Amino acid sequence: MTITRLAGPPQGAQVLIAVTNYNTSGNTSIRHLLRDGRSLKHDTVLQRYYFNRDRDLGQTFRIGSQAVRVEALTLRTGFGTNPFRPGAADAELFVQWLEVEGQPTTNHHGTTTAPPGTRWQTFNPNDPLTDDYLEGETFKNLRVVRGGFMPDLRPFKANPEGAPGNGQFFRFTFTGDDHLVLQPNRTYGFLVGFVAPAADRAMALANEFRGHYPGGHGLRREGSADTPAFFNPAESTPYTRALLVGDTNNAAAMAVALEKACFPVNFAERVADMSFGTMGMPDVCTYRDLVFYLEGVVLDMTP
Repeated sequence: MTITRLAGPPQGAQVLIAVTNYNTSGNTSIRHLLRDGRSLKHDTVLQRYYFNRDRDLGQTFRIGSQAVRVEALTLRTGFGTNPFRPGAADAELFVQWLEVEGQPTTNHHGTTTAPPGTRWQTFNPNDPLTDDYLEGETFKNLRVVRGGFMPDLRPFKANPEGAPGNGQFFRFTFTGDDHLVLQPNRTYGFLVGFVAPAADRAMALANEFRGHYPGGHGLRREGSADTPAFFNPAESTPYTRALLVGDTNNAAAMAVALEKACFPVNFAERVADMSFGTMGMPDVCTYRDLVFYLEGVVLDMTP
């Protein structure tokens, strides 16, 4: 696998799926940070602290009536304030391909409004959909491809007035054994992320928060392998008590919270985690679509 910057979006008959809508703000990012020195965030509703979490991002998608061989996947950096951090340059990335079973259904969580202190600050009481989440799907690992290194995108800008590296297209090109054949009339998915941690290793991906792609939805894998696909941080559970800290002088509590924010040290353990989905809270992905281009060739499977 190789990773290269493109001057523009992929075009031509080899583009099998193209999802192109995006928001012009936001820093929805993949990231893999060092355990030491990562930022501590404060939630103004819950009055609790939590560490910035490691994250892989991806998307589910639907294959049509013919089998295809995937030869490339192109993504785009975002347009927020931090589209490409210095630690992303020259970093090794991976692409994980998933088989998806089941039909996603929206759990509306019964929310109409939220009294103060019952949801954390990313929930908007004026928009009750912001704590919805998807359920009903299961995910199976098909293949993890790694070995491509991210070019430095900071010298380039799609928006000249924006931050370095904004709006840039980058392509994962698969060769040889990296090719993957996807069967017709099935749903698949991918996740992308950094293999190893480093200081300031993060990169925002262009996406549409209220996506319009009918064939799938956004995915994310965040933090430790025991992160549930959905949780309400205002509820007192073993997970929320570990994740959120009221007293930053409590060294033991801080160590546990840090562990929850970090990916497993063992890469194989990390990519074996299939407990992700679309979180309702703390970060809403239920309606999100990444900008992505799936390239390949249609296969004639006639005997």
